[in-house]
Amino acid sequence: MTNLIDSGGDSIAVRPDHRFSKLAMNTVAFIIAAWGGYSLVSQIEPSTSSVEVTIKKIVELIWIAVLCLVFASLLWTAFGAQVISFRDGKLLLRYDWFQIGVGRQKAFEISRIKGVNIEETVRKFRGKETIDFAVCLEYDGVRQPLLRRLSDRQARAVRTELDRRINA
Repeated sequence: MTNLIDSGGDSIAVRPDHRFSKLAMNTVAFIIAAWGGYSLVSQIEPSTSSVEVTIKKIVELIWIAVLCLVFASLLWTAFGAQVISFRDGKLLLRYDWFQIGVGRQKAFEISRIKGVNIEETVRKFRGKETIDFAVCLEYDGVRQPLLRRLSDRQARAVRTELDRRINA
């Protein structure tokens, strides 16, 4: 399965590469952050000193911020999608959570797109290599990354679909 969803011909939704290990890792990180942060904050016993109370509040805020970031990553892995739409001679890219657009939408004039390429990125972490793929546009002679951190199968499916629609 490529996690490539074609919704009626006007848009393509690309879900993150749902490797079970990534979803499991985000879930474990969330549980550890929640449990560890709660344990840390509950052990701080401030006296009546305003400095100690302030320090406890700062630690609580940092813990909540880390917890929110880990939870957002978990939600993106489970429910996020990058959506490519075709409207009025433009290719539009947006990011969706629960089918609600998040962030700024990028627009590319289809007539100015000269080609669609796949690029390979190798990341090393603790001696292990991870290979990710990106779909890039040749837009006015400049390489423009469109989608990143895709599996090989996703990148090939997106490129094939974009080539078909752009050259139609």
